[in-house]
Amino acid sequence: MKFKVLLISVLTLFLVQCKKKVQTKENHSENKEVQKRAKFEPKEGVLLFVGQELEAVGGLQAFNDGYLDHFDKPAGWTTYTSINPGDTSFGFIHKGLDGLWETNDWGDHHYNAKMQLQSPSYTNMALAIGLSFVNHEEKVAEGTHDVFIEKLADFLLSLGKRPVFLRIAYEFDGHPWNHYDREST
Repeated sequence: MKFKVLLISVLTLFLVQCKKKVQTKENHSENKEVQKRAKFEPKEGVLLFVGQELEAVGGLQAFNDGYLDHFDKPAGWTTYTSINPGDTSFGFIHKGLDGLWETNDWGDHHYNAKMQLQSPSYTNMALAIGLSFVNHEEKVAEGTHDVFIEKLADFLLSLGKRPVFLRIAYEFDGHPWNHYDREST
């Protein structure tokens, strides 16, 4: 008998909680329509970005078997660059901001943001740039690499009204690949 009372109590509590959640969702839906959306927040759904190498994104004469060659155009694409001149990656010696103006491959295929920006396939797409400076935190902090920051700023300004999402020190907590020095950053 006690078990039956306990079971009925638990089920009643569960049903009450379910009803509260439904009411909360209904209220949230009503409030969401009134709430102002963020600058790039879509009315419905999410913004899809694809990436990251030229081979994966496609839509170019030399790189024509990627996402853009098989699916509807997404909201944007991702690319990566770094401020780590002199570092090596799979035999590639970084100059700094590699992959923005010319085709570079530092170990995970080709990057060239300028090529993508000049292609009609990339019209009306936002750009997300992952900016790394692993092992160069101190130089960035003390101003030694300001020339790269200024070049990157000029690059971003040259894009006009194209939306850009800059991921500074992306995956900063991804040890060991992004082992940023916590003292410098």
